[in-house]
Amino acid sequence: MVLDWGTGEQVAELRGKWRPDVFARVLAALAANYGWAYLAVENNGHGVPTLLTLRNELHYPHLYYTVQGGRAVKLGWSTTTATKPLMIDQMAAALAEGKLVLRSPVLVDECLSLVSKDGGQQEAEEGKHDDLVIACAIVWQVMRTRRPLHEVMGPPEWS
Repeated sequence: MVLDWGTGEQVAELRGKWRPDVFARVLAALAANYGWAYLAVENNGHGVPTLLTLRNELHYPHLYYTVQGGRAVKLGWSTTTATKPLMIDQMAAALAEGKLVLRSPVLVDECLSLVSKDGGQQEAEEGKHDDLVIACAIVWQVMRTRRPLHEVMGPPEWS
């Protein structure tokens, strides 16, 4: 998911099934087309080898790290039972306030398919997906909690 940092408008999405090493290369190529954008990859399941390829083999310069107390403590984004409802609620609020603009009919359909399960968790209804919703919610969280890269460090040395 790629959102314009200034406008909150969705400008691209990536959807597919790849091996983690291939996915890392596809992500790096996509992010390079958007000024070496932050890559906020989930740090569970297939996200772990994807992150390791991005960091150790591709040396991608702008990976998201979870920060606590002003220190980077963990590579990648952690979607948990605690963070997921907050992410989705904040994404919904941003949509309602016009701060986030979705352009993909597939993403909009996924948003509309979310249902509340027992315990308040929101998930895709039976037979539907929520991968793009989660990706968008992660990007929105990064945009809410980080300054744009050009303000932090300028362009990467190898751009």
